[in-house]
Amino acid sequence: MRVFLFYGMYYVYILESLKSKIHYTGIAKDVEVRLRDHNRGKKE
Repeated sequence: MRVFLFYGMYYVYILESLKSKIHYTGIAKDVEVRLRDHNRGKKE
């Protein structure tokens, strides 16, 4: 079981891979950085 404590503002996102049509969901403080990391193959 994971317990998350969040301080400050976060965003919930849903990304769709144009290549595979798979959806990815998550939370991030900076959506632009998260999208860049996702495209580079970084998990978190």
